[in-house]
Amino acid sequence: MTMNAEKATAPSAGEHRGPCPALNTLANEGYLPRSGLVTGDQLVKAINERLGLATSIARILADAAVKDFGKPGENGEIIVNLADLVKHGVIEHDASLTRPDSRDGDAGPVCPPLLDQLLGLSRDSKTLTLEDLATAHQLRIAQSSAGGRSVSIKAKALGLFEAAILYEVLRRDGEIAIPEAREFLGKEQLPAAFVRKEIGWGVLLTTAAKLVAMGNSPFSAAKRRADELAAKPAPAGCPYPHGSGGKPS
Repeated sequence: MTMNAEKATAPSAGEHRGPCPALNTLANEGYLPRSGLVTGDQLVKAINERLGLATSIARILADAAVKDFGKPGENGEIIVNLADLVKHGVIEHDASLTRPDSRDGDAGPVCPPLLDQLLGLSRDSKTLTLEDLATAHQLRIAQSSAGGRSVSIKAKALGLFEAAILYEVLRRDGEIAIPEAREFLGKEQLPAAFVRKEIGWGVLLTTAAKLVAMGNSPFSAAKRRADELAAKPAPAGCPYPHGSGGKPS
């Protein structure tokens, strides 16, 4: 089935969305069925043709969704309801950049205070750099670990690759413009100036490796900054424990 782009609009009653801003965006724009009921092939096509991720990457993502959430649709074809992706521990995970942990609230819709926290990490108040995203990823791990709670290796890895995908999809000249990040993550639509790139395994893995190095080296600015921010109270309205660096408060 070929999907045609439409003017991006928020879902209507009865249309399903989940915790992934990229998939929600594709549905809001009509690259996926606006119903939010999608097939694996539709996921692969939309992720590749609109976002630029290599078909092999898109296929892995789609197959994982179908394997865990696929159900027969009205015509017997296996479909995935985007809303079902909110089930914790499969694709949805703790320490998301823009969603609360499921134990702290509904992990489906974007959490405005978390989005504000992410965009507020911009050094120049104009753009997000890869270093800013490394800081954001480590900060969310620390916040989700507050009070002696734990964040699984799987959740950390998923968050890492989501940050890498976000950067590669939206970056221009090595940075993400704050208004474009807000449009994509908050309104769940691609910016008007969006330019599709070819994003293969090499690019994605290199970006993920840089995020790991920036976020975990004790000598990196991102690591130091994340530790300093994690020691401060959480921003008002954030649905996770106010604490310091994952230590019991």
